[in-house]
Amino acid sequence: MGRLYGVRKKLLEISFKLEEKCLPSYLPASAHLVDFMAWLVDSFLLDLPPGKRSVETFREKAELERREGNLERAGKLLSLGRTKRRFEGRWTKKRGVSHYGLKAVAVISVSLFMRSITVKPANFSDKRFKSPLKGIKIADRGFSPSPTQLIAREKPFTTLRAHVEFFGTYLNAFWRPYGTTTWRNDVFLHVLGVIYNIKIFLAIQRRTPPERRAVQL
Repeated sequence: MGRLYGVRKKLLEISFKLEEKCLPSYLPASAHLVDFMAWLVDSFLLDLPPGKRSVETFREKAELERREGNLERAGKLLSLGRTKRRFEGRWTKKRGVSHYGLKAVAVISVSLFMRSITVKPANFSDKRFKSPLKGIKIADRGFSPSPTQLIAREKPFTTLRAHVEFFGTYLNAFWRPYGTTTWRNDVFLHVLGVIYNIKIFLAIQRRTPPERRAVQL
């Protein structure tokens, strides 16, 4: 696992180059919506078990009670923890719902191939994210506008940015908290990214006439 951590970004970069083997006319419709180099950016929460009986969970609950002035209740909660939390993560709220875990910030091409995955604590603000990739990044309102980052507010950018949900749907289906540490979950996410790129590549090849495919299926 340690060796894989060191090469995870390189493996994802290699799998991204599968896009070059696809004929432009058979790429997804999203690839033809803009005539400049663009990337689609979005973030996805990765839920981890918070440890319902852990010392850390009761300490966090006690802190909330203390802030509300319930000092007696806070004192009782501090004595209830029985185990140590196993998974590294942070708490955050999204649409009024609390989540414990990590956040994956994904950058994909307009052809839907995954280019980079950045793993952060769940409470990491999207506004702090900056991608070093050249080209225009198209993101939603949670991200900060900049000369190289466009906030999608009108068509075709809203239509284009929505395509990043292809990876979101894939992640929702296959994400599992296999690692107790952030770096192990980082490795797992990059492996998922490689598999995702292969699946996109094969889907494009199936749409391509057999005599023009990069690989025979």
